[in-house]
Amino acid sequence: GLVGGEGGSRASVSDREGSGRGVRGAAPPEGGAPDALQGFDLAWEKGLPGSVVAVARKNLVDTMQLMQDKEAWQLTSQSRGAKVWRIPRQNEPTILISWVEMRVPCEELCAYISDTSTRPEWDNLCDFAVDFRQYNLNSKVMRVKFKKKFMVAPRDIVVFSHVSHAPDGSIWAWGFDVPEEFEEWSRPHDANVVRADILRAAYNVRPLPGGGGEGFYISQAAKNNLPEFANELSGKWAAMSVADIRDILHKR
Repeated sequence: GLVGGEGGSRASVSDREGSGRGVRGAAPPEGGAPDALQGFDLAWEKGLPGSVVAVARKNLVDTMQLMQDKEAWQLTSQSRGAKVWRIPRQNEPTILISWVEMRVPCEELCAYISDTSTRPEWDNLCDFAVDFRQYNLNSKVMRVKFKKKFMVAPRDIVVFSHVSHAPDGSIWAWGFDVPEEFEEWSRPHDANVVRADILRAAYNVRPLPGGGGEGFYISQAAKNNLPEFANELSGKWAAMSVADIRDILHKR
């Protein structure tokens, strides 16, 4: 699962864009898609509240810009054929970007990571993952609960998750926190589980000329009550999941 918000605290949809009134409120955002999203498949927007569409559009554009600004990337680790970069941000959790090359078509890779039921296969910290609501074939609300590891207590996330095809042939699968005002989804978690705030989490799957593809994963999360060094460490565990996904798909 897979973007939203600036800074380390949860902002409402009303604060970020529009005046949404929960999952059943809000009209579609005024005007067309931003210039950066021209040519994108926008089928993921069908049936979504307009406030959510506006936040998701902005989130994807911001994430695309981060992916393009490679001069800001700082290589932090290489292992098992995967690379992880960091982008430090003032007064925000560090952004992490991981990369791996795969011998599988982009559609197959995207279908695999977009299937919530596969999450425990490639994420060894995942306790369980479940879809709450499917808006259309490319948009849903999902919850993932994570196991305790070292100093990191059991945590969970609840996100809007979307998939869109870009005009360059790549595929984006991204998500962002379900805001608190969406009470139907925002806090259905256990008393002993800490809610992690997902500021951005996106896969960008790109076709390669010789076949197969390469997968990028960019994430920024605020794990409450953790110092930043521990937050970044746990983020690197998640970033290396691209290597696990590759290994699983190569064995098929």
